[in-house]
Amino acid sequence: MPVLCPPAPRSVLHIAGAPPIALHRTGWPAIVSELDRRGFLLGSAVAAAAAMTGCSTTSGPTGPAMIDFSYQGVETRIPAEPTRVAVVEGRGDLEFALVTGYPVVASGFYFGRDGALLDELSEFDLDAVQEIRFSTQKPDLEQLAAIAPDLIVMRANAYQQDFYGNDLLARIAPILAVQAGRPQWVEDITGQAAGLQREDRGQSEIERYEALVAEARRALGDIPDRLTLTMGTALDTGGMYVWANLLANRVAADLGFTQPHYDPSAEEPYFEVGGEELGTAANADVLFVQSLDDRPALQESPLFRAQPAVLANRVFDLDATLNNGLGRAACGVVRRIRTALAGDAAATGG
Repeated sequence: MPVLCPPAPRSVLHIAGAPPIALHRTGWPAIVSELDRRGFLLGSAVAAAAAMTGCSTTSGPTGPAMIDFSYQGVETRIPAEPTRVAVVEGRGDLEFALVTGYPVVASGFYFGRDGALLDELSEFDLDAVQEIRFSTQKPDLEQLAAIAPDLIVMRANAYQQDFYGNDLLARIAPILAVQAGRPQWVEDITGQAAGLQREDRGQSEIERYEALVAEARRALGDIPDRLTLTMGTALDTGGMYVWANLLANRVAADLGFTQPHYDPSAEEPYFEVGGEELGTAANADVLFVQSLDDRPALQESPLFRAQPAVLANRVFDLDATLNNGLGRAACGVVRRIRTALAGDAAATGG
């Protein structure tokens, strides 16, 4: 989803609502100490941001207009019209910042600059976005402070679990923590865009998705009525995380597929099955599996090889970048399902 310091993206598990990899704090105190020593925090960083934007750092008569944002437990006060936006991870946070019209000047590309999610953002000039380096699996705060953003955008889950050091990031610029990667992405994009007074942006994303779903359903014909579908993540143990309530499940349901393990009321978005349980978990006509080729133990399992989808040659990899996003990630899942099953559609006249 490796240009960056963290492990190659395909060597880690990507699950919405969980940290992308285990975070280690080794070396973090040294980074903080260095930042304090060089004076990037609070003083110089905020002053630099004010100089770059031409605004004071307070919301006085000559300061920037501010808005109070509140959504799903996140409450913050941020500039209404930021001019230099930095994004932390470069997944759902980047998608949200771009599609809502923020001027993104820098982003972490924690999972690389390639992937199906970034393909869905092709109308934006991502080559012009400066890459924020990561060190010890944290954004390089010294570099970020020098960029002098007036707003930092990150995932709400990463903010609420303090993956990247909220207190330090907040000394550089106000933080907007956004929900991304949930099956309720329609509610998330509309609710958050409205909270930012950018309602039209959210609605346009929904219309884009609905048009793509309608087109895909026509192309797929009766395939969703005939074939059941299961999604999951391959594990090094030869087992799987079976997805029960993730964004991709919602998309497959919108396309009309029956999913044996899909439960829109499930509190846990996925569950783990060991290799000996694959006969039940993977018993579907179609399988979409994240990290399929990167974790060969699953495909080497005799029980997995005996599953209907494997015997029918309907097992497909699913790009991990699509596991955290909003409407654009949903569109990427639509395209992947349609493309993967194009042969079946052609065979049945779909």
